[in-house]
Amino acid sequence: MHGKKTQLTQRPTKPWPWADTWPVAKLTAPTHQKSFVVLEGATGEAMAFGPGRVTNGTHPKSLNTVLAAHRDTHFSFLKDLKRGDALTLQSITGESHEYTVSDLAVVHETQTEVLLPTEQATLTLITCYPFDALNPGGPLRYVVRAAMLR
Repeated sequence: MHGKKTQLTQRPTKPWPWADTWPVAKLTAPTHQKSFVVLEGATGEAMAFGPGRVTNGTHPKSLNTVLAAHRDTHFSFLKDLKRGDALTLQSITGESHEYTVSDLAVVHETQTEVLLPTEQATLTLITCYPFDALNPGGPLRYVVRAAMLR
């Protein structure tokens, strides 16, 4: 509901009065029949309700859009993604960008270069790893990189 209101007004619309986040995009993985409203910020509050857009201090027009979510909820499907799978990211303006998965990797949480701007339009999805860990957190991250189709 608030994603549609944000899209209609082209302004951030908080999903609840005390929220520190708002919808910024819609992520779709058609092969896996998954669709999520992406919220601003990868805070605990935002990620309790969906993927969060990582605000890492890069320029807002950065070619690397980074989204993070929990491995046991919204991003549990990442373990099933394969190179070549399609992803779509729709902005609040309604503009859709198609991506294809180009890389899957496990990295240490200190390998923050996955957050840096890229030379080509890239969608980066990050979650904790391993997917079946009994305890949350841990030092490993599963990273999916997808290249924008031109």
